[in-house]
Amino acid sequence: MAGHGPSERSLDPGIRLVLEELRDLRLEMRADRQRADEERRQDRQLSDLRFEKSMRQSDQRFERAMLESRERFDEAVRASDGRLDKAMRASDERLDKAMRASDERFDKAMRDTQRAFRDVRTVGLSIVKTLNRHTRILERIERRLGAPGPWRPGQGNGRGGAHR
Repeated sequence: MAGHGPSERSLDPGIRLVLEELRDLRLEMRADRQRADEERRQDRQLSDLRFEKSMRQSDQRFERAMLESRERFDEAVRASDGRLDKAMRASDERLDKAMRASDERFDKAMRDTQRAFRDVRTVGLSIVKTLNRHTRILERIERRLGAPGPWRPGQGNGRGGAHR
């Protein structure tokens, strides 16, 4: 068989049919690969879009949860602050009451102490006056009697009885 063109070889018609069939298969396979590539690309895009949508929804749920959590926390802090303020006021009132009571007890104790000191001083002064008066009386009696004895110191060391 002779070829149709200068560079063509002459081929058997059966081989030519096989070659044409192979070429058609190759073209179909290329078209199938291109379609598969396009489908994979579209599937990837769809998957990416679904993932982005899922991420946005997840982010929105997270933001809502954070906002709700922050609101619950703020509410708990406000409630706690209210209870703390109330407890602090009550504690301050109890402390003020206790301090006033303590101040009153201290003032009473100071008055009692001052009164007792005045009483002791008064009694002490009375005792000293009485002792001075009795000493003067005894000195007059001794002068009148003029009798030396162990109760009346002589010229010795002042211990009485030094003249033995």
